Amino acid sequence: MHTQTITAPAIPAAKAFPTPCARTAPTVDQFRVIASCAGMIASEFSYRKDEEIYGDGEPCEYVYQVVRGAVRTYKLLTDGRRQIGAFHLPGDVFGLDAGSTHRLTAEAITDTTVRLVKRRSLEAAAGSNVQVAHSLWTLTSSGLRHAEDHMLLLGRKTAMEKVATFLLEMDRRLAKAGMMALRCAAATSATISA
Repeated sequence: MHTQTITAPAIPAAKAFPTPCARTAPTVDQFRVIASCAGMIASEFSYRKDEEIYGDGEPCEYVYQVVRGAVRTYKLLTDGRRQIGAFHLPGDVFGLDAGSTHRLTAEAITDTTVRLVKRRSLEAAAGSNVQVAHSLWTLTSSGLRHAEDHMLLLGRKTAMEKVATFLLEMDRRLAKAGMMALRCAAATSATISA
């Protein structure tokens, strides 16, 4: 595992969000905004393919952001199967659990680099800085929206439609992250919508 420490200097509130509309822009890296506003130290760690980042039941000490590569979170079932919680791509934040321990295991899918900040530092910064609290709320509500969309998908589509929707979503997310994308996604999307 390779490590690198990055210190983000505190940025005055006026510079963190140059215009009011920047707060709601979907391209704003909320993790970077949090670190910048709070002057937090973010460390980068590299993991090899299939290496565990954290385990189910371990203490929630850090919040993570994928810098390069991809991460899967999953629950190991009693029969040995894995129930996938989510796939996290560059820019995605994970490990922001509600409790004091992780409910899922996080593992690198490929050689992966993640940025992390201490959860205690994040909580302290959110308690004293409204921009940090807002960015944290934005991250959390985005994750909740994704989970709600996933729940609705599972309840109303056939198995084939679920697989097709998953592939189209991953294609969109991979393209957004500047990674591999399917060339036929637009045609496939039009066919499924019809």
